[in-house]
Amino acid sequence: TTTPEPPETQSNNISKQLTKLGTPLSQINRLLPPNYEWKNLNPFYVLDIPHTAPLDIISRRYKALSLLIHPDKCAEKRAKEAFEQVRIAMTLLKEEEKRKHVHDLIEQGQKQGTRDYQVSRTSTTTPTLLSKEEEEKQLQSFQEK
Repeated sequence: TTTPEPPETQSNNISKQLTKLGTPLSQINRLLPPNYEWKNLNPFYVLDIPHTAPLDIISRRYKALSLLIHPDKCAEKRAKEAFEQVRIAMTLLKEEEKRKHVHDLIEQGQKQGTRDYQVSRTSTTTPTLLSKEEEEKQLQSFQEK
């Protein structure tokens, strides 16, 4: 276990993270692109941290992002929507079991992506199109079943 930092150090760290985050508008645009509901399924993406980040880093990032885009402090129209995405991500990540589940999903996805990439790099065959006769035979076989 780590010893907690004094409040002034924590505040300083959050201030440093705020400067690294950019402007409220840049974060709102990052959090709310087209189809953001799908992109924001990964709470680590929402908080813009690696999936290996410990809970104290997750909490700091959440605090920094919250201060930046909180609807009471940010006049942008979509601030409430962006803040809600950040809140949902933190709710998910503060529970260890859910955080581990998300982490494992990301790890599995990375492993599968690596395997798929390696297979595609070593595969020398290219998919071939069926001839017209073969295509008709395929269609007939499907119709018979």
